[in-house]
Amino acid sequence: MKSNPVFTGAIFLFAVLMVPCYVAAQPAMLWSETYGGADYEYGNSVAQTVDGGFMIAGQMIPPGAGAYKWDVYLVKTDADGNEEWNKHFGTINDKEVATCIQATSDGGFIISGSIIYAATGYNDVYVIKTEVLNPSIQAPGSLKVRLTATNQSASTVVTDVFTRVQLPNGSWYPFGGNWLVGPSTISIPAMDNLSGVIVRNVPAWAPVGSYIYESNIGPYPTIDHHSTDDFQVTH
Repeated sequence: MKSNPVFTGAIFLFAVLMVPCYVAAQPAMLWSETYGGADYEYGNSVAQTVDGGFMIAGQMIPPGAGAYKWDVYLVKTDADGNEEWNKHFGTINDKEVATCIQATSDGGFIISGSIIYAATGYNDVYVIKTEVLNPSIQAPGSLKVRLTATNQSASTVVTDVFTRVQLPNGSWYPFGGNWLVGPSTISIPAMDNLSGVIVRNVPAWAPVGSYIYESNIGPYPTIDHHSTDDFQVTH
C-alpha cells in the first residue's frame, strides 16, 4: 500500500507579505505555525473568517482509528495563526477528506471533498455545511445544535441519536455515563435525510470556558457517525 509522504503529525500553514511583481525585494514571512498531533494531519484549503482569523480544512486519522480511516479536519486560528480550536467530522469506518472550504453569508462554511466507503472502495462527493462555528453564549442563555442524519441506502434505516456535553474541566455532562439527549430512536427513509434542532438551556451557574457538544448516531450503544460542536460560555 502506497503511503502519502506529506507532513507526518502536523499541518503546516504559513502567511507571507505579498508585494507587486516589479519589486525586487523578497516577501517577508509574517508567521508560520504547525497544527496536529502524533498521527497524520493534512491541510488542503484555507478560508479567512470574519474575525480576521483562518479556517483550515483537510483530513486527519482520528485517535485509535486504523490507517485506512480519515475524518474531515477543521482548525480555527486567530489572525496570528494561534490555534483556537479544532474539530473533525466523519463516519466510523469510511474515509472522508476535505479539499475546499469557503465562507458563507450566514457566518458558517461550506466544505467539499470526497468520501470513500470502506465496504466497497467506491467514492462519492462529500459536502458539509456548518452553521456559525464556536459561538459564544452568555449564561444564562441557550444553545442550538442542528443534527442531520443521512441515509444513502435503498431501504429505511432505524437507528438512535444520543448526545452529551464536555465541560471546560474535561468531564462529561450528564454525569454517570448518562446522555443529554437520548438514546432516542429515529427512522430515516431510503436515500433521504432527517434534520432537527436541539435547544438546550445554559444555566447561570455554568462554568466559563470552552465546551464540546458531542452528537452520536447509531444503534445504541454502537456509534456509526459522530460530530462535535464547540462553543464558549461567558458571564
